[in-house]
Amino acid sequence: MCRSCSNSWRSPKRSLATPFASSNTATTVDTTALAGFTTAKYTVSIKQGSKVRSSEVMVQTDGTSVDVTEFGIIETGGKMTGIAVTATTSGANMILTVTITDASSTNATVKLNKILL
Repeated sequence: MCRSCSNSWRSPKRSLATPFASSNTATTVDTTALAGFTTAKYTVSIKQGSKVRSSEVMVQTDGTSVDVTEFGIIETGGKMTGIAVTATTSGANMILTVTITDASSTNATVKLNKILL
């Protein structure tokens, strides 16, 4: 056990799945209270037919606003176009959304793994 490690670490890992049935719709895939974290790390996997797209998404908050960056994008089975992963605030919550503009041809499914710090 790490004696110098802080007990303030929170690491509730959750896996969520949200199907996408229509294109050009910002779909909320996670909601988290701003007071519950300073940094949220997501592993995001999007599957559309035989295509798979995975990435890391970091969201940081000062308690009132959020900043987000997506990186480490890997695609298998062909390139997925029109993907936007964004984070905004609504009241006292952070809202993570995914928009897929080409989901009208084949429904897409999003799976998440979340770690809060």
